[in-house]
Amino acid sequence: MLHALLYQPLDNQDVRCQVCQRRCRIPQGDHGYCSTRKNVNGELYSLIYGRVSSMRVSPIEIKPMFHFYPGSH
Repeated sequence: MLHALLYQPLDNQDVRCQVCQRRCRIPQGDHGYCSTRKNVNGELYSLIYGRVSSMRVSPIEIKPMFHFYPGSH
């Protein structure tokens, strides 16, 4: 576990995660909605540091790029 940066300490050792729009209020010893952060004694810790949190495979043709590799055929 690595100490998370984006959180706000609240009363009763609760914290508010500020990573996404949900702004989860996480009680002491509990996880947020995404289960990637945990409140330990009033401090938020990341449980997935250094791991991929989401992945999607999509073709290059749908990307909003006019010149992907200029000068190629």
